[in-house]
Amino acid sequence: MALDSNRPGSIFANAGLPPLEYGKVVTMLYMQVSLTAFLTLFSARTQERFFFMVLPSPILFCAAAASLIVSTFLASYWPEGDLDGLPVKGLALGDYSLWPLWVWIYCIIWWIIQVSAPFFSLVLFPFLYPATVRVSTGFWMMDVSVVLTDWVVYRTRLRLHGSSSAPTSAFSSPSSS
Repeated sequence: MALDSNRPGSIFANAGLPPLEYGKVVTMLYMQVSLTAFLTLFSARTQERFFFMVLPSPILFCAAAASLIVSTFLASYWPEGDLDGLPVKGLALGDYSLWPLWVWIYCIIWWIIQVSAPFFSLVLFPFLYPATVRVSTGFWMMDVSVVLTDWVVYRTRLRLHGSSSAPTSAFSSPSSS
């Protein structure tokens, strides 16, 4: 999206945002990768619950806050120049200084989607596959592996014995195919 900001019909142009220089696009990419990498820590450690239901340890919270603040500051005020042959320029430098805010909003929106997807898959999974066996650990990938294993066993038995043999898996009735 940022590379396309100079095109008249782009998302940035339609939103009334000014076009970006290539150095700012490179810095924007750095900031986005840095923010999403640390925000992923908060979603990856929660398993079956939303991120706010399991508080991080004070050490993790302080380390993440410091990293996010430093990354935002560096991306905002990095002087114009070249790093390893790539042009870079701080996002807050120049006429329009709200680029760091837009990167934060973009990262937060995608992080909420990332946090919500496993949670809602856990909520919907029993309704989509009601005959699955819930493994005692409660980890959602175990349910997925049980369903996939049962499906593979079922399909193998159909190929070997035809549709007359009843499977002993979560899929209780064979279909004629």
